[in-house]
Amino acid sequence: MSHRYKIRAFASGEEDGAVEAGTVVMPLEKSFSIFARTVDEAERQLKKELEEEKQVRGRVYQVCPPFGNPESIRAFSISLAGEYQRVFLDPASGVYSESRRIRHRDLRVNAQRDMVAELQKV
Repeated sequence: MSHRYKIRAFASGEEDGAVEAGTVVMPLEKSFSIFARTVDEAERQLKKELEEEKQVRGRVYQVCPPFGNPESIRAFSISLAGEYQRVFLDPASGVYSESRRIRHRDLRVNAQRDMVAELQKV
């Protein structure tokens, strides 16, 4: 039995296609649905659409299961070059803010980027 998964898209506030950690993204007006059996299948279908260029790169996509489904919401970014990465979307300015800040799942990646940023300041 397939379920309807809502797909929400987020884009950088500067509309430059940035999906790096720390980037503030805003939700886009248009959302769409994918029918699938599981959130994994919905994510695979969305990635296939991105590979076929039916959807836009340089955005963060959030896969939302239907109400009452125990599966977790998932978010992943796709860079302009086509690289996928699972991400978290944290509120950027206040709990109920529409804007979200991208946080990568791997804390080592975040630590390395912070270290590089500090070195570039010197």
